[in-house]
Amino acid sequence: MKLLEEFKESLAKPARGRLARPITLTTKEESYITNYARSLPTKMSRSNRCQRINHAKRFLVFVRDKPRDKQTIDGYLDQFKKDTTKIFVFGVVKEMFRTNGLEKQWPYRKGETPQTRQSDVYSPALDPELIKMMIQNRNKLTDSEACFLALSTIYGLRRIEMSTITSEDVKLEDNAIFIHTAKGGRERWHKIPEQIKPYLTKHNFDTRFNGGELTVMFWEILKKNNLKSALSNKRIGWHAIRRTVVTLLIRSGLDPFLVKDFLRWKGPPTQGLDMPAHYYATSWVGLEGIKPIITGTEADIEIFKKHPFLEYWNTGEIVENGDVSKEDKRMARYWVNLGHWETDFEEESEQTEKRKRVRQELEDLATGVSGDIFPSLVYKTEDLDEAIRIREKAKSIIRAEGFSDELVITRQPECPACGYLGRFSDQYCPRCGTKLTPQEEVD
Repeated sequence: MKLLEEFKESLAKPARGRLARPITLTTKEESYITNYARSLPTKMSRSNRCQRINHAKRFLVFVRDKPRDKQTIDGYLDQFKKDTTKIFVFGVVKEMFRTNGLEKQWPYRKGETPQTRQSDVYSPALDPELIKMMIQNRNKLTDSEACFLALSTIYGLRRIEMSTITSEDVKLEDNAIFIHTAKGGRERWHKIPEQIKPYLTKHNFDTRFNGGELTVMFWEILKKNNLKSALSNKRIGWHAIRRTVVTLLIRSGLDPFLVKDFLRWKGPPTQGLDMPAHYYATSWVGLEGIKPIITGTEADIEIFKKHPFLEYWNTGEIVENGDVSKEDKRMARYWVNLGHWETDFEEESEQTEKRKRVRQELEDLATGVSGDIFPSLVYKTEDLDEAIRIREKAKSIIRAEGFSDELVITRQPECPACGYLGRFSDQYCPRCGTKLTPQEEVD
């Protein structure tokens, strides 16, 4: 009864913008709307429900004195400029026909749904490097912000999915979390990797956030990473992270069925997966009744092996097959500065040729370039003995052409708590906030 009262209240609530004009319905039309409203998912947000109901009401007014044929419905859809809006409204009208027992009057055949032009599609995915930076700066976030950032970057959760999580859905002792999916997706248990477990533990899941509050939280996270002003006009949200997760998982070469299952899509990403998805079990039936399957599934384990962001949630431990058993064994990285050998300025021809020869040989030796204004050739290694050998070899190349051979080996800043290797400009570990050991030259 409470739900029905909410629906009736939403019928009377005026819409905004295009739908703001008052709408008066006949008794028959009101019954159509009531039946349609009852069919909407109980977990659908109030604003989403109102939007759909108002579209349904406007359609009924439009066709009141017209035949409910394809030409009339197409005429109603033509008032919307974007193809994506046409498809959305088309779905609302079709569902209203179905919920009122009017399927036989539906004038469209299967496959005649309006199509979306590629130019009308806006599906932004957030740059992976920005996501990595947000994760590494998680010490700047509140416990709730870090928790939802972890859920978004690991599971690609939709905003509405994050808003429905309660303490009953999080089984930390079983390393499992249940996701109530949106858009008709398949609800399922997920395995919680050890890397994000501390951040889920700190958040109180009895504190619920609605969609609007989660959007504010997303932009607050961007603000704390100095990204808000640069991205303020890009129309992005949590879904931009989901698209990035999907894209990188597919590019990693994972089975599309695993990716589809992990992202909780009900429909198949490729043809031929309808039946496996339909028959995929979510619970066991036994002598003790029905038990949900919360083992985390093999799919999650396979996904985590190639997940693009999981390693950035590491806090000094590495995970093997779901068990935290070893300390992070990353060694300090040593940089051998091989010098700046550009020849873009005037000097004697013989010297220029010598510099070119040195640069050519050192380029074969180097592993990269450091610096923008005065780029220097560098060699990076985790082995100090190897760094010393490379330095001596480079010195011999430089001395052979008569140049000074003062080359240094620099040890990269390192976190004493978790072993993370920081940038030379970093003072604190972006993973755990511990002060980094300063860079130092090695003799």
